[in-house]
Amino acid sequence: MVDLIPSAESVMAILQETGAYRKGHFKYPNGKHASHYFQMPLAFRYYNNARIMSVGLSRMFRLEKAIPLCGSKVRPRWPPKIPQ
Repeated sequence: MVDLIPSAESVMAILQETGAYRKGHFKYPNGKHASHYFQMPLAFRYYNNARIMSVGLSRMFRLEKAIPLCGSKVRPRWPPKIPQ
């Protein structure tokens, strides 16, 4: 059976292989600092990577019963709870 929700490790592998996961010192426009940065367009420029991550994300949304509004303080669970 095809795994429609990729593991966190496989997503990180895609991000690292494509250079979308950046390490260093980054200052965001809101003044906060971070030691890493995700540049998602680099990962999504390859069709297969875009398909894997977008289908996985849509499946995670389907599993979630209540999706918080944008800007809310509720953080999604990772990895998601998958019904058996």
